[in-house]
Amino acid sequence: IGGIFSGAFKSLKLIAQEVDEKFKDIPIVIGGIHATLFAKEILEKYSYIDYVVLGEGESAFLKLVMCIAENKGTPESIDGVAFRHNGSIKLNPKTIFENQLDALPFVDYGAIDLKEYKWDTSGWYNPKKLKINRPFPIVSSRSCSQRCNFCCNWLAHGPAIRSRTPDNVLSEMEHLYDSYDARYFHFIDDNMTFDKKRVLEICEGITKR
Repeated sequence: IGGIFSGAFKSLKLIAQEVDEKFKDIPIVIGGIHATLFAKEILEKYSYIDYVVLGEGESAFLKLVMCIAENKGTPESIDGVAFRHNGSIKLNPKTIFENQLDALPFVDYGAIDLKEYKWDTSGWYNPKKLKINRPFPIVSSRSCSQRCNFCCNWLAHGPAIRSRTPDNVLSEMEHLYDSYDARYFHFIDDNMTFDKKRVLEICEGITKR
């Protein structure tokens, strides 16, 4: 169960409780920035949550699933996972991060019915009155190299910024444009404009395509 930010943790807890009450034998795994930053406190306080995946979950979550479902390895051997063991909290720090972001597949929106998601941000600040309809999120880079004292994202996403190439970002946008009629893209990077040259290449690429 994912909870992107602290405000979503209340809903995450409700879902986890419902699952725990109806399916006692199912391990409950959570992730997200809030869970990453407060993994130890969460496992101490909420007995119905069994595991926390810290930061990026592509590799760690898969390994944890294989560990639980097929008895391949142990949680102790997985980078970036917190869990209970013999009555105490074990926290494996996150030390391995995805550096080859272009190698990751695009999000598979074909796995869900997008018609069920009626999220339209046209009514938000929109001076040009654009018909935005459903926005599609794009993550073109991860983390940030800065250490602003009001921001915690680098603690969750790693100490170094890592970026996708402009061509890879543009290919995802073109895929969403052609396959899902996407007309509005929401960049949700921690620091989208860190590399000015890369951002300008993406903008120029949008115009060319």
